Amino acid sequence: MWPSFDRAYSQAISEIPGIEATVLCGRPFPRCAHDVRLAYEAWSRRRVTPHILLAYYFLGLLLAHGSLGHSRKNVLEVGPGSGNLASLILHYFPDAKVTLVDLPETMQLSFFYLRSLFPNRLHLLPNELSIPGAKGANCTFLTPAQLGVLSDTSIDLAVNIHSFQEMLYPQIDAYFSTFDRVLAHGGHSLIVNRAEKSPTPMEVSSDGSDCIRFGEYPWPTSWRDRLYLTSAFHRLVQPDNVFIRVSVKEGVAVE
Repeated sequence: MWPSFDRAYSQAISEIPGIEATVLCGRPFPRCAHDVRLAYEAWSRRRVTPHILLAYYFLGLLLAHGSLGHSRKNVLEVGPGSGNLASLILHYFPDAKVTLVDLPETMQLSFFYLRSLFPNRLHLLPNELSIPGAKGANCTFLTPAQLGVLSDTSIDLAVNIHSFQEMLYPQIDAYFSTFDRVLAHGGHSLIVNRAEKSPTPMEVSSDGSDCIRFGEYPWPTSWRDRLYLTSAFHRLVQPDNVFIRVSVKEGVAVE
């Protein structure tokens, strides 16, 4: 149904270093779109879309580089969209706890999608953080103003996909500061965004930036790269380059 995306997935997966040795639930990681359909549609009862293929690509990157390999799996994602990557993490790692940060007007997309996929899991909305049993939630939704509730070094994987590219430097800097604060030592980050953004005239006048480049994001000095490349998937389906950076925060990992 999506031939160009199917080919892009197969090609992109083949270019992930170490993917040939990566397993998912005891089986080789899906190497082609057909394998993704067999896996995803069996448990979700939904059709595979290009966004699901992209989410499996990111999952493959994380698995191949050990970013989901330690015992704890507390995941923070800023700007989850429909919750595609979060859905894969919740399915393949049932003990994972996922925190999703989004604007109130778009949060409903991921909330209803994830609740429909996992009706027996505990999903908390921003106004439910104080209810009994809240700490045991599988999926917690926060607004950007609530990031302060996250404890220091409490997150194993911090993710941003395609939303830093829509922000200005002050917002990006604030999120990186939060990521660095909440990431555990030995925790990982996955940052995927367009190579550069040219702000609108209104944005330039308010921020003073003429171009926002991925390589000039405020990367914390304690982070060390595990992977830094141009997205093969995006390269095959769109004209704009997208960078992928998987990093690990230096220090002793918490078991």
